[in-house]
Amino acid sequence: MQSQLLSLFLLLTCAFSAVLASPTRVLSTSLFTRDAPEAQTNARRMAQGLAPLTPRKLFSPTCIVARGPLPSSKPSIMATISVRNKDGAYIGYTNAEGQVFEWPQAHSAFTFKNPSSSSERVELFITALPTHRVALSTGRDIGIGGPPYIGPGSPHILLWHETSDSTASGSPPALDFSDIYYETTIWSLEAPTGTLSAVWVNPAGFGTSTVHFVQRSRAGEDARNIVGVGDVAAYKAAVASNDPGLIVEEVTLSVNSF
Repeated sequence: MQSQLLSLFLLLTCAFSAVLASPTRVLSTSLFTRDAPEAQTNARRMAQGLAPLTPRKLFSPTCIVARGPLPSSKPSIMATISVRNKDGAYIGYTNAEGQVFEWPQAHSAFTFKNPSSSSERVELFITALPTHRVALSTGRDIGIGGPPYIGPGSPHILLWHETSDSTASGSPPALDFSDIYYETTIWSLEAPTGTLSAVWVNPAGFGTSTVHFVQRSRAGEDARNIVGVGDVAAYKAAVASNDPGLIVEEVTLSVNSF
């Protein structure tokens, strides 16, 4: 009951914030004036030769209701994945290719096994393509004769990759037909918060590393995408030396169950 009241309070707060964010209007001094601007419909205004009312701003990206815990009774969960900066501010949604948009786009809905604990690793399936998974991969242009090391001190990145193949939890990268090293059973979720995380299993002798996610963008361009890294500072240093126009921001991912 307490969590329901909190959710209701947050929804009302968001609705009130959205109304405050709408353009300022001069209201009648009487709350019950028949033809006050707020009481008129667009049909009545147009019949009087007036312009339609200014649309209300119904969505404010800075006012997102905190999601509740994942449903514990369902064997599988369908969800979108939202992106936030390290301060918790909303950025957008990501799709199966790691692209970031203000609203969910094609291949932005995912289905996954409801994990028994935050340590269980699961696969993310693309809901619209039930046999296709979201993997992390090293990409084609590695040029070093094998998968690069991902972890502390490494500037290498992991790209979001759609595949119909699967790798087992805890197994090292597999090589697909297009010479891309990838892993699929790498995702884990924290049930209380919905935070989505991933691990990368390096080849034998190099251990397992936590994957950190960063958003990449450029000033004046709309395109944004998410990649995984083993060391945010090492990657930022490499970008500063080789591609200083690239903007890198560390982000967190969370699932929003339907």
